[in-house]
Amino acid sequence: MAFNKYTAKSIFKIGSLLVGQGPVRSLVASSYASGTLTLDMSKADTYKITLGANVTAMSITNPTTGQELKLQLLQDATGSRTVTWASNVKLSGGAVTLTTTAAKTDSFHFVYDGTNWRELSRSLNS
Repeated sequence: MAFNKYTAKSIFKIGSLLVGQGPVRSLVASSYASGTLTLDMSKADTYKITLGANVTAMSITNPTTGQELKLQLLQDATGSRTVTWASNVKLSGGAVTLTTTAAKTDSFHFVYDGTNWRELSRSLNS
C-alpha cells in the first residue's frame, strides 16, 4: 500500500489493477460484466465496465443524495452487448441505444437526487 500525497488517497495494487481508497472518492473500478451488474457507490463514483455479455439487471447501491456517477460502458471484442438499466435510472429522453460496435465506449454522467439517478450528459460511440 502506498499513500499519494497529491490526491490524499491510499493506493492498493491487486494483481494489475490499482484501486484507490480514502477521502477522494473519485476512482475508477474496472470490471467485466455479464448478467447482473452492481455498482457500489460507497466504493467508487466512476466505473469503467467492459460488457462481456448482456447486462440483464443493474443495481446501484449505497448512494448519497447529490452524489455523481460517471459510467463508461465498453463493448468487448464481440460487441452487440445490451444493458437493462436500474429502474431508478432516469435517462434524458427516456431511453438510449448503446453503441454495439466492438471496442467502442458509451459514457454517461448521472446525479442522485435521493430517489433517482438523473442523467446529466452522455457521449456515445467513442
